[in-house]
Amino acid sequence: MAARRKKTVAASPIGTAGASAARAQQRIRDAFESAADSMQDRLTSARDQAQETWDNLEALFQKRVHKALQQIGVPTSAEIELLTRRVAELSAAVTALERRLPKPPRDAVRSATKRRRRT
Repeated sequence: MAARRKKTVAASPIGTAGASAARAQQRIRDAFESAADSMQDRLTSARDQAQETWDNLEALFQKRVHKALQQIGVPTSAEIELLTRRVAELSAAVTALERRLPKPPRDAVRSATKRRRRT
């Protein structure tokens, strides 16, 4: 048993040094993970701020372009759509009116054409 105690006593400083090294490694890992998390947070914050700045610039650019187009009289897409619908409605109304009109006799069309040529 005395031999065993000597090994335990002799191994004790080595065991303590090993445990200290393990704790130091764990502290280093923790510090590295903390630094990595901090950098990730900063990166996310910077990315969010850059995106917000870009969005603000885009909105400002769109407002200025819209204002410039208004000043020179370019219609908006909503105005063009409204006009397109109105033209379609008017075309349909003209077509409906044309259908109601009696068709002229063929001879009347020919004689009107001859009269124009003579003049």
